[in-house]
This record gives sequence, structure tokens and C-alpha cells, in this order.
Amino acid sequence: MPILELDDIFMNIEMGIPCGIIINELVSNSLKYAFPDDNKGTVFVGLKDKGDMYELMVSDNGVGIPENFNFDETPETLGLMLVNSLISQLNGNITFNQDYKTEFKINFKNKEDEIIMN
Repeated sequence: MPILELDDIFMNIEMGIPCGIIINELVSNSLKYAFPDDNKGTVFVGLKDKGDMYELMVSDNGVGIPENFNFDETPETLGLMLVNSLISQLNGNITFNQDYKTEFKINFKNKEDEIIMN
């Protein structure tokens, strides 16, 4: 079951496309890996306006990521490498939590002039 909690946010295309790709990659990973053997669960996507920052969260209550997974090290999958690259493009940062569910929280400035275009 999907759960969406989205503030009314208008952003330019230089921010919107990376956000969309990040959401797509993290939700795809949840659907692909979090619920094996046709298990049911919840995938959550939230985008909140926190003043001068946006907070994007993608989480699920599936089986979780293996305990030895360290997101701070260079991810070995192409998808997570892409996510890291897009977060850098947004001048953002990511926190990863797997205490009771798999949760990715990304914070980035909501100012257009803060974006680095390569």
C-alpha cells in the first residue's frame, strides 16, 4: 500500500527532475526487494517544505537491507550511485535509517541558485 504525504511545492525543472528520479529509484528498490514472496507492506513517500530546506523521505516496512550495508560507503549498485549523484546535484545530504524499517531521508535547499549543474 502506498502512502503519500506531499506539501504543495512548486520547484523548477532543475530540481524536479532529480527529485523524480530519486523517488523512482528508491520506490523501485522497495518494490523489488522489500517484499519478497508476495508479502504485503507499505511504501511511504513524503516531501515537506521545511522553510529554506526541502525534506524528501522514502521508506518501507519490508524485510530491510542487510545489516552489513553501509550507505556512507560508495554504494555498489548503479541505482544508488545515481541517487548519490543526484543528491550532490541538489547540494543535499542523505541519512539512512534501518532501525525498524528502511528509510532514506534527503534534505536539500529550496533555492534555485544553490543547484550545481555539471
